[in-house]
Amino acid sequence: MKKILSIILLTLMTGCSLFFSGKDAYERQVALSEELLVADEHNHHVEDHPLGDIEITSEDFEWLVYELSGEKYSGRGIGQEGGVNSSKQMLEWFEYFHLTESWLEEFEVLLGTKSVESELKYDSKSFEKEIDFSPINYTADGNVEGKAWFLGYGIAENESDWNDWVDAEGNKINLEGGIAIMALGLPDVEEDHPLNLRENRRLGMLRYKTQVAKEHGASAALFIYLGSDNPGGLIDIGGTIRWGASSLPIGLVTSEVYTEIFDDAADWDKPIKSKKSPSENTLSFSTKVELDYVTAFNVIGYLDSGKDKTFVVGGHKDHMGTNSSGEVYWGADDNASGTAGVLELANYYSHMPAEERPGNFYFMLFDAEEMGLLGSRYFTNNNPEIMEKLDFMLNLDMVGRYSDNEKILMGGINSSEIFESDEFWSELTALNENLNFEKSTFGDGRSDHAPFIDKGVPAMFIFTGIHDDYHTPADTPDKVDYEGLEEIGKFSISLLDLIASTMESKTPHSEKVAPYTGEEEGDEVMPADGWRSWFGSMPDYADSGDSGYLIGGISKESPAEKAGLQAKDRIIKINTTEIKNLEDFMYALNKYKPGETIKVKFIRENQEYEVNLTLESRQDR
Repeated sequence: MKKILSIILLTLMTGCSLFFSGKDAYERQVALSEELLVADEHNHHVEDHPLGDIEITSEDFEWLVYELSGEKYSGRGIGQEGGVNSSKQMLEWFEYFHLTESWLEEFEVLLGTKSVESELKYDSKSFEKEIDFSPINYTADGNVEGKAWFLGYGIAENESDWNDWVDAEGNKINLEGGIAIMALGLPDVEEDHPLNLRENRRLGMLRYKTQVAKEHGASAALFIYLGSDNPGGLIDIGGTIRWGASSLPIGLVTSEVYTEIFDDAADWDKPIKSKKSPSENTLSFSTKVELDYVTAFNVIGYLDSGKDKTFVVGGHKDHMGTNSSGEVYWGADDNASGTAGVLELANYYSHMPAEERPGNFYFMLFDAEEMGLLGSRYFTNNNPEIMEKLDFMLNLDMVGRYSDNEKILMGGINSSEIFESDEFWSELTALNENLNFEKSTFGDGRSDHAPFIDKGVPAMFIFTGIHDDYHTPADTPDKVDYEGLEEIGKFSISLLDLIASTMESKTPHSEKVAPYTGEEEGDEVMPADGWRSWFGSMPDYADSGDSGYLIGGISKESPAEKAGLQAKDRIIKINTTEIKNLEDFMYALNKYKPGETIKVKFIRENQEYEVNLTLESRQDR
């Protein structure tokens, strides 16, 4: 009790709202809190983990990363036992820190396709599922029948010098509700053939072929695999319905099905050409998809300091879990390292007397980041009262490999005028002379700070770089740089202190930045082989409907920004192509070259608008 009174007296003598930075602040708070808050105020009972005092140490990080990326949680996969249990454990840790309040935020996530009921029948003959044919797991639902047409590779592109969609007289083939059957991939042509050009590779994509078939009147599309490992057989196509169902019912068929329908022995070693007439009898194909939803959990804690500034320290807790073969993706750097950082900072600030903290804090561990920032987007879209209070968000994602590059990459630098100041960076450098860090736009739209920036909250992203173990089972805790993590933890404290003091002197609480997501190449989730033109948007991955393409963020100085498009606009038409989902958007965009102007119809706040947008080249960005 005597020690408690001494600390209270010291606090009264030194006053309130004092900001200390870097190592000085850290060491001072260690001295203030040692033993006192562990034994008395927080009533902590140190068990088998090191989170009993304020110190940020490499030992703390090592224990946490090994715990989070070990067998107990088996990769922290969405909907898997390890993922659910890790969420519960993190909540227990937040409660252990005696934050003002802590809770789990539940939300539903579309994991993928659970099963597909499907039938295929030609005239009176029924084919056996998974023997003669198989529906593709992101197929649309449907029950269709019509004449079957074999369209070769299903290519309809004048620039490629190849067109399977013309009849013997050179007229465009219209299936008028018939079912298209096509070979997967692209034909084997001479090296200098236009089909080998990078911009024409999209013509071999299954989703693209399906859209082409739809434009030519098809009611369904079936494909034949011609790969050397199993020509004419069935394979696992992969893909996921999470990015949208296909525009038509789709499936794979074997050579035997082809022969039955067209009375033609398949010889795939010969040049493959489309047939100019349909099958003699009717083909029927039905699909009914059962979707697989799981519950995900954001873990959230709040620490009230009685201040007028409120900060978020966050990172994603999930990784890829255990695959169907039992292989575990441990996710030590991605993102047990960042999760450990959030926990360490929550522990640190919870031990600190309220008047010494730079602000109020939300500590957030997001789920389903690996599926498209779903957890952070769910939070930012469903907590408007909290979002209104926020002044800054710090995102820790993959911060465990400092020794690989001896560099901290800092993203989100365009989210506030404060971060554009040379004075700010000079002060941060002076406070952390032992660390090498640099401003970066890498990953600005790919991690959990992006949804906060979209909502006008300034944010920064701390990251130590991509490595060969990224998204592989080799991302293990023995490769993490724990001394580097300790330094990054202390660096984060100095950063938060500096931002708090800078905001106190320069930025009124009411000022917010304009929503912006800095996009890197590929953020629109289109395969690199299929892109020619730059639009400048990022999808809202949490949107799974078929009512248009919902924009999650807009790139700075992009064609989309110049045309006046904004986050949360829902695109429903590009020129004459109706847009129901991301796949339709991808297909429509790939039809146009850089420099072409397209009409974009969209919905904003229940009103329809149309703008002209001039596409640009990605190479010129």
